Amino acid sequence: MADQLRLVSVYKGYHPRDFSLVAFGGAGPVAAGRLMEILGMKEVIVPITPGVLSAFGLLVAPIEHEEVASFAAKADDADPKELIKVFEELYKRCESKRRGVGISETELRVHRSTEMRYIGQSYELEVPFPEGTGEITKDVIKDVVKRFHGVHESIYQHCAPDSPLEFIAFRTVFSQKPQPMPTLRELKDRSAAVCKGQRKAYFDEYREFVDTPLYEWVALVLGQKLEGPAIVEQADSTTVIYPNQLAEVDKWGNLVLTMRSK
Repeated sequence: MADQLRLVSVYKGYHPRDFSLVAFGGAGPVAAGRLMEILGMKEVIVPITPGVLSAFGLLVAPIEHEEVASFAAKADDADPKELIKVFEELYKRCESKRRGVGISETELRVHRSTEMRYIGQSYELEVPFPEGTGEITKDVIKDVVKRFHGVHESIYQHCAPDSPLEFIAFRTVFSQKPQPMPTLRELKDRSAAVCKGQRKAYFDEYREFVDTPLYEWVALVLGQKLEGPAIVEQADSTTVIYPNQLAEVDKWGNLVLTMRSK
């Protein structure tokens, strides 16, 4: 898991220590504290309901419809008329889906993009076309090619402007304009939660099973601090606070884990 996080950070020029790790899902908060330690990250944020965070995101995210078509062509030889036909077909497919969910045209955004690569590469990068449904010309294609070099440079720290490119696929996305975000409730002041018991748990630091305090998430209060090792239980997930770690409840009910100063 640490190697996968390095893949999307260190290998792309970013150091994990500059980021927070958001732990979600039923098992994410079990391992997140250990990953923070391994990667030297500054903190872990465990949302108030990590097990259903994805479902919450689905409910508040704008509606989108996406259609993709494979279409291979060298960028230098690409015929604008052919690209227009591809995008027109993708537009029709997205339009039929839009009508089915009742999104009005005034709420609609149209995003077009292509997957491109240097000829001979085995991976592609997504590059945007101009927004909307504007005409595609040779100049537009040249601009997209220029954008590809910029995207490649930003991700891999190098590009080859003189190397030939090819289109692999085209994409159209219909998205709803951003809607008002839900209002989250802040925690109310109440008496701090007390340890509800203990459980034997194994930690590498001790090389044995140790009595570990248990807490109930719903009983935690604003500003409450927990010292590791500790376990926080709730209906949809379990959070492990490892030795040499601290956890504090913020005003939204998130549990924020940090490393204890040595």
